[in-house]
Amino acid sequence: MKSINLKPLKLFLLASLLTCGFLPALASATPVKFDINGHYARTDFFPVAGDFTGTMDADTATGKLLSFEALFPELATFNDVWDSRGSKKPPQWTVGASNAWGDYLSLTFITPQVDGHRKRGSLVDFDGGFITGDGVIGFLFGPPYRASFSADITPAQVSVPEPAAPGMFGAGVLLLGLFVGLRCRYD
Repeated sequence: MKSINLKPLKLFLLASLLTCGFLPALASATPVKFDINGHYARTDFFPVAGDFTGTMDADTATGKLLSFEALFPELATFNDVWDSRGSKKPPQWTVGASNAWGDYLSLTFITPQVDGHRKRGSLVDFDGGFITGDGVIGFLFGPPYRASFSADITPAQVSVPEPAAPGMFGAGVLLLGLFVGLRCRYD
């Protein structure tokens, strides 16, 4: 009976186990989704106030805004981003977006510095912040108006696999490989 060399199989299983262990670290470079919840108040001739919500996707590794969506009562969703830029003094990020009706919105939110390592006015390592101050809501038909905004930007709650799941998968593959190897050796 001919014996089978199990060394390549063992190396493959070890490489698979190590890969499974590093997958969560590689997944952390994916875009981060944020929820926006806040209040606005029109500050000109016709005072109007209300709540608004929204979402934002940012690549916190490269510091790019990938998508933005703001929902105001009785207005179409602002989701077509035409301006996205940071400024260092003060450390903030400005987003300009329009909706299907041709209305536009301009908001600025603070990008605070954490432990002195975050770039000012950047979305690199951004983990939430707040919108404060004035913004503009403009309409296709009619004059724009200034509004004051206050909102929180928080990371969205997403389901994350249990940290032990990749390790358990790798252990299962390793055990399966050992059983196959033992079976080949004793057959």
